[in-house]
Amino acid sequence: MVTSSDGSLSLAFTAATSSQPILDYQYSLDGGMTWTSGGTTTAPLVNNGVINATTYSVELRAVNSVDDGPASASSSRVGIIFS
Repeated sequence: MVTSSDGSLSLAFTAATSSQPILDYQYSLDGGMTWTSGGTTTAPLVNNGVINATTYSVELRAVNSVDDGPASASSSRVGIIFS
């Protein structure tokens, strides 16, 4: 689940299951074109660098020592507009 607030998006998720330990979660804000390390293995993952009033196509994937996991379903979210 993706929630937004002023200048940030928070990605809540249930930990992935894997035969190898999960080392990181990566997120994409452009529909899977580019991936960024979340730097965490626990939820929520927070990105504080989003631009308000911009729509992001958010995906998440787990990373272990063998491979990157499959991406989650894409979820579009607009940064909150504050007046």
